[in-house]
Parts: sequence; C-alpha cells; structure tokens
Amino acid sequence: MDTLTGTLKVNIATTVGKTADFGNATQSVNSTKTITLSFGTVANQANQMFADSRTLAGSASESLDLSGSLTNAFGETIALTRIVALYIENTSTTDSIEVGGAASNAVASIFGATADTIKIRPGGFLLLGGADVTGYAVVAATADLLKVANLGAGSTTYKIIIFGS
Repeated sequence: MDTLTGTLKVNIATTVGKTADFGNATQSVNSTKTITLSFGTVANQANQMFADSRTLAGSASESLDLSGSLTNAFGETIALTRIVALYIENTSTTDSIEVGGAASNAVASIFGATADTIKIRPGGFLLLGGADVTGYAVVAATADLLKVANLGAGSTTYKIIIFGS
C-alpha cells in the first residue's frame, strides 16, 4: 500500500428533557471527535488497512492474525505492529458477538489482559481509536491474535476495519 488517507469521526448529538410545572428542563450533549489519518508510521498516520465482512457459523469463532496472515484488498499481507483504529460492527439482529480472549497470543493492549473480552450486542459496534505514535501494540507471534466469537446459535456476519502500521 503506497497511500492512505482517511477520516474517523464520532458525532454524538442528543437532547433529553423533562416537563415541569413552569416550563421544560433540557440538557443537550454535543460531542465530536475526528481523527484525520495520512500515510506513515507516526501519530495520526497509518500505512496498513484491513477491511472485510466475515461470517461465523453458530457458536463458531475465529482468531485473526494481525501480523502475518490477513491480506488487504490488493492481496498484500498485513503485518501490524500497532493498531491506530479498530471498528467492528455486529450486523446480526439476534446474536451477540464477543471480541478478545484468544487462547494464546492475544492482543492484550486493547483489553488490559489477554483473557478480557468485549461483547457487541446485535446491531451494535465497537470503535477504538489510538492515533498517537504508540497506538495499541501488536507483537508478532506473542500478541497478535484478535478472536471474534459468535455467541448465538445462528450464522452471524460482522464487519471489521483496522487501520495500523
């Protein structure tokens, strides 16, 4: 991959309210975070991207090797040393998926401990960004597996996008 540009943006805009005797009380929250990425290996840069839509059979799991077995859209092998951004979307309307907790060589930098996991409910997503120069460390052969498990009985599809270097 010779070029990479991207924008990661989260926008939360909401208003909650209560009806009172003499008017209404409201609270508005507006929060936006934007990370603009360019090609490279320092802060706010990435030189690798993996994007895929994947399907897991009921109760199945897979461990994605982030340093040596995934291939990008150009057929090139991805070998990450850090994750800049991770997006996983559970497209199922009935089954949850679980991310993390690979039996060995788990990416611990995301979770705090190798056995830790995050459950993504049906229709939910996980977005993680660490655009500083360190990001979330990936270490070949010792901390490079990202496990995704289908917690339901039916077939489940999820989308995954990873930016890193």
